[in-house]
Formats: sequence, structure tokens, C-alpha cells
Amino acid sequence: MKGWFTLDILSCIPYGALGEALLSEAEMENLVLIKLVKLLRIVKLSKDQTKIFFYMHKYMKISNPGMQRLAFFALIFLVGAHITCCFWLILARIVNPTYQGTWAEHYAKEFKAGDNMHEYIIAAYWALQTITTVGYGDVDIVNNYERIVGSVVMTAGVILFSVANATIISIAADLDESGEYQEKVDALIETSKVAKVTPSTQLRVHQSLYYHEKNKDEGITRLINTLPIQLRMKFAAYAFEEKYSHLKFFSDKSL
Repeated sequence: MKGWFTLDILSCIPYGALGEALLSEAEMENLVLIKLVKLLRIVKLSKDQTKIFFYMHKYMKISNPGMQRLAFFALIFLVGAHITCCFWLILARIVNPTYQGTWAEHYAKEFKAGDNMHEYIIAAYWALQTITTVGYGDVDIVNNYERIVGSVVMTAGVILFSVANATIISIAADLDESGEYQEKVDALIETSKVAKVTPSTQLRVHQSLYYHEKNKDEGITRLINTLPIQLRMKFAAYAFEEKYSHLKFFSDKSL
């Protein structure tokens, strides 16, 4: 029951089929919210981050690590906005299938049977303006359920854009330092074409390059090189203890 096992199990359960077999048509309306559990698999995007970065460079020619992080953030933002939009629509239907007493009541006359796109556009419009904390207020919040959801989305939006600002600052700092990394990735792509390196091997090499780029300790290394030899070794042991303690060779060694 480790890792992603529990998440995969919850996501693979056929909620729709079970609901049709066990629940009435009226009860099926409430099952829609439970089916959102399947969207938890999107969390696995964080696990495949280096793989996504590799394909960004290979197919989209985005090689700068900072720009890759920004593109990944944009992907997460769009996915989050889509989930928020779907949840907002489902909430209105659960509170009242006729939309009375919900945000959608004002638009109910515009909604046509089978025309889900119109509903989606309005819900997406609300989701985007709320996540970005613009809040024009033209899509009214009517009941307490909607107020709770709106408060959560606004809070998440503030956190999201704080992360975005930090990412942009990080990109500006990395622009002058990522040339060597880009050259290595470019060399990997070109060599792989000529030598016909398998995609799995390319990915493993790229993951290794990305790991070393992300975890390089140039500042600490420069500091250590300025110290006397005995103090240098002692300080390095403390500075890199956590990084190397998991290796078998160092597991039984002490400072």
C-alpha cells in the first residue's frame, strides 16, 4: 500500500457502473461528485515532472530549466482551472437540479438540453476570474456551499500566484547559469538521433542531467575550496552528510 497504489485503486473503481447497478436515478446525481476522485490521478503529474521536461525540450524546444518550470506551472494551472470549473457546475446540479437557488439560476434559461458547452464556458469564466482573484462579480454566489467553495478557490489562487512569482524570479536568476545544462541536453538529443539511442535511455540520461542541475551546490563548493584542508574536510562532511548518508558505502561511517 505504498506510493501511488492507493490512488490508482481509488481511481480505477467503476463508480458509474456501480451506481447504475445499485442506485436510483435520483441518487445517481450525487454520485457525480464521488466520481471526481478519478481526477486525483492528476497528482501523478508531479511524479513525472522530469519526463514532461524532457518532452518539452525534445518536441517544444523548451530547454531552459526555468522556462520548463514555468510551462509546467501553466499546465498545472490549466488543469486546476478545468477541475474547478467542473466542480462548480456539479455543485449547482447537486444543490438543485433545476438550478433554483444556485449561481446558475440566472443563466438557466440560456442552458439548452445537451448544450453542455455553454454551461462550461460560464463556469470556466467564473473559475478563471476567481483563481486569479480578479472577481468581476457578474456570476453571483447565492448559497453557503458556493461561498465555501469560492473562499477555498480564492485562497488557492493567492497561493498559486505566490508560487508563480517565485518561479518567475527563479527563471530570471537561472537565465545566465543554464547555458551549460542546455548544451548537455542539446548534445543528448543530437547524439540520440545519430546513434539511435532508445527513448527510455534518453529519458534516464535527461533525468540524471536534470537532477544534477537542480541539486548542484556551487555556492557550497566555492566556500569549501577557500577553507584550509583539514577544516575543508570537516565542513564538507557536515554539509553533504544528508545527501550521501543513504549510500551503502557511507551508511556505517560517522563524522
